[in-house]
Amino acid sequence: MQALARLWGSYNHALQTAPIVTKSLTSGAMYGLGDVICQVGTRPEGDFKDFKVDWKRVGVMILFGTVVSGPMYHYWFAYLDELPLRLLALRKHRQRWEILRAYGVFKKYNIPVGELVLPETKQFHKYSIKASKILMDQLVFSSIYTGTFFFGIGILNGVFGVGQHGHNINAKHDTDGKHTEINISPSYQKLHPEVTLLIESLQAMRTEQNAASIDRIIHKLEASASHKTFPDIVREAWEHTKKVYVTTYIADCVVWPPLQLINFTFIPLRFQVLYVNMCNLFWNTFLSFMANGPH
Repeated sequence: MQALARLWGSYNHALQTAPIVTKSLTSGAMYGLGDVICQVGTRPEGDFKDFKVDWKRVGVMILFGTVVSGPMYHYWFAYLDELPLRLLALRKHRQRWEILRAYGVFKKYNIPVGELVLPETKQFHKYSIKASKILMDQLVFSSIYTGTFFFGIGILNGVFGVGQHGHNINAKHDTDGKHTEINISPSYQKLHPEVTLLIESLQAMRTEQNAASIDRIIHKLEASASHKTFPDIVREAWEHTKKVYVTTYIADCVVWPPLQLINFTFIPLRFQVLYVNMCNLFWNTFLSFMANGPH
């Protein structure tokens, strides 16, 4: 128990002395752990003995969580903490403008109004403040972050060679090593229709006499398909982002408002990112599945 207390004290001290670094490292750890849980949970049934964690994929999640998510959380929650003051200043400005405009009308028609005294601006109700924070979080941050996550993870997966959606071209072989069936991923078909058409034509022309030549061509196409250019990576990341964005954002709007209500009601500002990171352990498992699963 004392060890946990010392650990918590050290973490609390790190939050005070190096808040961005501490929150970023925590975010990276939660993203990596969430991906491990996702990989274990989505492994083929009964394949636990031979199952191996894809540490390259975990590394991509840790990298994104540390470099992108952590700093974004830090600055966003700092902004939300100042939101009530910003809204109050906006209300004061609007109230002052309306009073001055009315005062100008009175002066124009020589209506005596006495000395101009600006009344005190009415404060926002505490529940209005919480509602505005949650609304801003969902409409602004979550809508942007969801797309940023999938697009960023897609590019990182492509750059580091993580098998995001399996092989682009899968060939089944007979006992002699010859191609008997060709399966092309839908994303590759969409990005490279000309290659898809070529493979389909080669398969249609395949006979015993030209089988060896066609097999060599298909083998080269298999090899080239496994090496994506950066424009291919960007296009595939964008296509996948469009495919999973709406579903993920709807789920976000269901899951996060209640969690953020707890956050804004009971959690001090310096611990709000930690709270979100703890909740993210389970949410990141879902995000990892949406980013890396077969959709």
